[in-house]
Amino acid sequence: MSNNLRKRYLVSEGELFLLWAEIEQVRKQESREAFKQRIKVMMQEAQQVELVVKHKETPACAGDEKGGSHEQ
Repeated sequence: MSNNLRKRYLVSEGELFLLWAEIEQVRKQESREAFKQRIKVMMQEAQQVELVVKHKETPACAGDEKGGSHEQ
């Protein structure tokens, strides 16, 4: 006989569902841990930057050049 026999177990649908739910929970936990590890590595490799906002100089309006006063 071959040593590669498959083992078969009789389980209820409820037990199968619970097993599937546990497997999904483990997968999510592993994914979460892998994600946290990637974020941790990215934060360690990150370089600090400085954000500087420069105000754009606006040209003088045509009305300002004439003085803008209409009083007589």
